[in-house]
Amino acid sequence: MIKNLRELSTNEWIFDGRKPSFNQVLKVAFAGARIGLEDIGIYWGENWIELNKAGSIWIGRGWIKNISGDMISDYMNAGKGV
Repeated sequence: MIKNLRELSTNEWIFDGRKPSFNQVLKVAFAGARIGLEDIGIYWGENWIELNKAGSIWIGRGWIKNISGDMISDYMNAGKGV
């Protein structure tokens, strides 16, 4: 998968080292959605993005540098996967 990524639990991943790119965060989010997760946590140091599925809509919160959970959920809701 992604070199500097490790799984914390079934629905949580953490990036180690350098800041992940938008595409890396999006890949992790879509991978979680594909396996049926409805709550996804993505972390990098003290920064985090949380994604929750409410019905058929994804809602995102938090930030990893300049990447917002809202931006990731917009892509997921539009079906713009990577």
